[in-house]
This record gives sequence, structure tokens and C-alpha cells, in this order.
Amino acid sequence: MSTDAYKLRLDRPLDREVARLVRSQVSRARRALKTADDTGVHTARKALKRARAVLRLIRGGLPRERYRSFDQDLKLIGRRLGGVRDIAVAVSLTEILTIEGKIKQTIAKPLSEYLSEQRTAVWSRLLVDDGIEDIRNELDGLRLTQEELSGMDALALHGGLAWTYSRGRECLAHAVEFPSADSLHSWRRHAKHYGYQIRLLTPAWPLVLRSEARAIDTLTEALGNDHDLSELVRLAKLSDLDNSALKSLQRVVRKRRKDLVASVWPLGARIYAEDAWSVASRMTVYLAAAFAEESGAPINLLNSMAFPVRPSHPLITSP
Repeated sequence: MSTDAYKLRLDRPLDREVARLVRSQVSRARRALKTADDTGVHTARKALKRARAVLRLIRGGLPRERYRSFDQDLKLIGRRLGGVRDIAVAVSLTEILTIEGKIKQTIAKPLSEYLSEQRTAVWSRLLVDDGIEDIRNELDGLRLTQEELSGMDALALHGGLAWTYSRGRECLAHAVEFPSADSLHSWRRHAKHYGYQIRLLTPAWPLVLRSEARAIDTLTEALGNDHDLSELVRLAKLSDLDNSALKSLQRVVRKRRKDLVASVWPLGARIYAEDAWSVASRMTVYLAAAFAEESGAPINLLNSMAFPVRPSHPLITSP
């Protein structure tokens, strides 16, 4: 996928673009699953997350039940693929820690053997009764129509942006107070959706939003690495490692997690420095101004930024 494929095109109607973005990501997930391997599953899961981020962005423009149903379908399919990804990452992480000399062969060998067995079992469950093909068929039926999104403009994105940012901000506050693996992982999920949304909106003001998107990528990568380390320990506890070997692995993971977690607080403080309403209003103005610039239309005052209440005049007027 080209770097421009997951961005809004400003020269097209917004409803058409949203339908295209959801369709392209669902189709990408379906294509990726033609090959039943770890890479295909990883690619499919990323595409499904991008599709969900678009859906959350325009959630206010869909009937509530339609939004919930579509989002739930994407979520459940991603969850069915999640076990494959977790095991694949644990295998890779074990290899990395061994190569770096962080864990001894006496730990790596039995752990790798256990993970290999689990990898086979997870794939067997996924492939039974043509499970992959069933998922591909389900994906084939998931799409938004342009008619469902008819008349959408920049203001329609305000509520979804505010909601996504607000959830991430709440998760950050919770993680600061209770910095557990689960709370950090919850924060990552919402930060990831926000990052995808900012990447979508980057064409509205590339000079500003490219840097913001990169900062969010850095944050979610650190949070993702933290989650992977926690998952490795969880899986190791289910293996045949003796108590001494398990404690040795936990010490290594604890040190690495400590360094990762220390890096996320300053990033999180900067990314979530504003209130959700202000962020959503700012992004909506960026997008409205970009559409106006693209069409050569004048930009009216935006009713003192009182979003999402529609201003007394349209955001973009015909020249």
C-alpha cells in the first residue's frame, strides 16, 4: 500500500472518500488473508484497525446501530486473528532477547519449543473448517455505501475526533494512576486510532500534521513493545519453564518495560495536552480550510469555533 492510500483526497467529496477508505482497508485485509501466514494475518489486522479508525471518525454521521454493528464486525474479525499475531511476536521477541544475550539458551530453548507448539495449535484452530476463507467471505460483505454518507462535510468528523481523543486522554490519566500492562494497552488502542485519524487528515495541513502523526507513531510503538513484552511473560507462565528460569525472564522484561514506560509519559503529556473539544475543533477547521483552498472558495468565519453546532453560514461557499 502506498503511503498516500490512507489519506483523504481533498479533490473529492468527503462522503465518497470515506466510503473509499473503508472499502480499501477491508479489501486489503481480505487480500492479505489469501496467504495463510503470519505476515498476511499481521497485514490484515492493521488494515482492519485502519478501517475502524475511519469508522470512529465518522461515527456521528451514521445511525448508532449501523455504526455499532459495523464496528463490532470488524472488531470480532480482528480478535479472531489476534492469537496468531501474539504468538508470532512472542517467538520473534524470544529470538531477539536470545541474540542480544539477555536470556540464556536454557531459558530460550524450552520457551521456544512451547511457543512453537502453541503457534501450531493457534493456526490449526484458525484454519479448521476453512476458517480463513470464512473470514474473507465475511469481509467481502462489509462496506459502507456513499448513500449512507450522503451530504457529509468537515463538521461531521468533529464528534468522532473528539470521542477518539477523549478516550485516549482518559486512558492516559488512568495509566498514570495505575500503570499496569492492561491500562497501558488500553491507552495504546485508543492512541492508535487517533494516530490513524491524524494520518488520514494530514493533507489538511501537512506542515503541522505530519509531525503530529510521527509523534503518535513513536508513542504507540513504545506502548506496543511494552504490550509484547507483557504477553511474552504471560505465555512463559503457561509453559514448562522452571521457577528460576521464569524469574530470570521476568527480570529482563521488567527492566526493558521500565525503560519503555518512562519514555511514554512525556510523549503522552504533549500529545494529550489539549481538551478533546479544542483538538476536534482545530482539526475540523484545518480540514474545512483545506477543502475551501482546494476548491478556490472563500472561508467564512466559523461562528467563534462553536463546534459542532453548525455556523449560520456554510463552511465553504461556492465562488
